[in-house]
Amino acid sequence: MNAWYVGWRRALLCSWALMLVACAGVPVGIVGSVLGTGETSLARQLERAGERPSADAPRTVFVGAAMWGSQGVFDRDVTLLDGQFAAAFGPGYRSVRLSNQTVLQEPRAWPLGVPPNLVTVARSLKSQHRAGDRYVLLLTTHGVKDVLAVEQLAVRRDVMAWPAADIGKFLSEWPQDAPLWVIVSACYSGSLLPQMKQPHVLTMTAANATQPSFGCSDDSPNTWFVKELSDALAAHTKLEAAWQATLTQVAAREKASGLKPSMPQWQPGARWQPSLGKAWVAF
Repeated sequence: MNAWYVGWRRALLCSWALMLVACAGVPVGIVGSVLGTGETSLARQLERAGERPSADAPRTVFVGAAMWGSQGVFDRDVTLLDGQFAAAFGPGYRSVRLSNQTVLQEPRAWPLGVPPNLVTVARSLKSQHRAGDRYVLLLTTHGVKDVLAVEQLAVRRDVMAWPAADIGKFLSEWPQDAPLWVIVSACYSGSLLPQMKQPHVLTMTAANATQPSFGCSDDSPNTWFVKELSDALAAHTKLEAAWQATLTQVAAREKASGLKPSMPQWQPGARWQPSLGKAWVAF
């Protein structure tokens, strides 16, 4: 299989994500609550997120949402960054994970990665917020211009659209006096940036407004953007240096595969400017 065909196939998958419809006869994938069950239910995760090592200790809270249910690559993105951040941020680290992965036989452990659940998370974290807390948000899925795709057969048989304007409103639900680092791994995700521009938000996107990104098929361990960002964060302590390394590594990988550059973007809000040259673990 040549590089041109591989790139074409992956780009086509991303570009037409919102036009995919669940095939007739495919089982609807949920058993139990859309809020999850047991220790990984939304309520239990939010309860744990509110726990602090000591009364005044700040938290770093990671929220990872795998929003496409029929491919495991997006869940693997969440797992990769959750593990990396847990090691980097130490005792004050907390995470909330959401997944649309199809479940057919056992009770759904994870809450669904759908906008209403994400809004619930943001509002809960806002109610728990104290000075010094900071937040990281990963949204990983397919996308087209001005839209992130949400696929979960338990909720709807066709693909749902989460438009840029609604994503911008969602970011306003987070604590406005705390830094929020948003990572969006999706094709055409740079098109979301105008609606996501807020002083407390740093947004990193896998592509610019007019290009697909790669690694979003299920034969990939992770989306290329998340994997190269993870590797860059492991190799560089400074935030801006890690970002530049991510750009270099993504471009090299695409060039080696004969693909048109995805051109990842970042958009630091005004309050992020002092942090860009500092260690990313101290944002």
